[in-house]
Amino acid sequence: MVSGTLVPELSEVLIVVGAFTAYWVIDLTARRIWPSLLPAELLKQPKSALVLGRHTMDVSAMLLFICLAVQIDRDPEFQKISELTPVERTYFGHPTCQLLILCQLAYQIKNTIDTYLYSDGIVFYLHHIGTGILCVFGTYPFLHAQAPYFLGHCEISTAFLCVLGLFDDDHGVVGLGEMYPKLKVLFAVLFAGAFVPLRCIIWPYYSYYFWLDMLAVLQVGAHSGGVLIYSLTVNAGLTVLQFYWLSEIFSKMKAELGNALGDASGKSKSQ
Repeated sequence: MVSGTLVPELSEVLIVVGAFTAYWVIDLTARRIWPSLLPAELLKQPKSALVLGRHTMDVSAMLLFICLAVQIDRDPEFQKISELTPVERTYFGHPTCQLLILCQLAYQIKNTIDTYLYSDGIVFYLHHIGTGILCVFGTYPFLHAQAPYFLGHCEISTAFLCVLGLFDDDHGVVGLGEMYPKLKVLFAVLFAGAFVPLRCIIWPYYSYYFWLDMLAVLQVGAHSGGVLIYSLTVNAGLTVLQFYWLSEIFSKMKAELGNALGDASGKSKSQ
């Protein structure tokens, strides 16, 4: 399944199509199931069922990526990559890494469509399309050594974010946060607790060694200088994006804390 060319094999195309179809099946099925499980007052707005379906699909995809990453890390063959030269590590091919990359590619295609349907904004278009293109390049094989972390383990925080997003009245299910405030706080803590170490500490650490490998490959000659430059650019852009999102998290936490303190102060005065 690791082809050594950007021309896809039939099996690779079938995996992408199959994963893409599965994501839509989960999305559409969840839209029908959740309304029968949640209180009717939460489903008054038509968008609520749509958001529940989308986020159920998101969490399912994240669990798939994480499971594949764990499976890859446990493979004795993959564990030898630290012994390889930068060039060997960059073009190291692994079938489960290829599967992870193809499933991510299908997810980025689905998410690009969702970004249009839900008007998520230009940043999300750039993220999904940019990552999707990188996945296409990854099928060469290329950067399989980086796939488990960047396409798998770091999605732990994304899974928590997808659940947390449901509690937001603007982008999620209206009234869910008010109805289940403790669950909202729980997933906020889980998300922040996963995002900071995974995206703002470990991510730059892995990126540093990724850059060292890429620069070494550029010196000896890459299969495509443009692909390497693109990969470095995407990594730099996504790294900046992690810290931008971190500032957004702190701003949101500050606002939420201010609202909580204001409510507490108002209650004490009324008493």
